[in-house]
Amino acid sequence: MLRVGVIDDHESIIEGLRAFLSMSQTVEVVAGAATVANLLAITDDLDLAVLDLRLGDGSTPADNIAALDSAGIATLVYTSGDEPYLVRQGGGA
Repeated sequence: MLRVGVIDDHESIIEGLRAFLSMSQTVEVVAGAATVANLLAITDDLDLAVLDLRLGDGSTPADNIAALDSAGIATLVYTSGDEPYLVRQGGGA
């Protein structure tokens, strides 16, 4: 079972991903949080973090990915924004 955490500052996105991924028999969303720090405070026993590149806490994609990487968690990033610099930061981390 793939253990997933979702990081997004919109609760509806977390719950939507939880509902969608619950249809899979191989994926379990075990935690959701508005920030990387909050997620890691809940658990670091994750195989994958799904990370919104644009969070409201002022954190950068590079710092967020580095924190998850330090915890041994692979990261899948996404954004609804159209700021290319966020994608470049995420890709360069």
